[in-house]
Amino acid sequence: MRIGTVMSASGAEATVYIDDLDIRVKCQMLENIAVKENDSVVVELLPGGLNGVIIGGDVGWH
Repeated sequence: MRIGTVMSASGAEATVYIDDLDIRVKCQMLENIAVKENDSVVVELLPGGLNGVIIGGDVGWH
């Protein structure tokens, strides 16, 4: 798991910048999470590429 910053969000996807790895990751969002630009989020990176799943954030919990 990594902490990142949302760069852009649209629908059920977001682009997240992971500072400690200096990468941008395209992420899916779980259905109970909503994020917006500049939110800090917890990302579970998926193997084999620059993809992940946002599993937590500092806003948008329903």
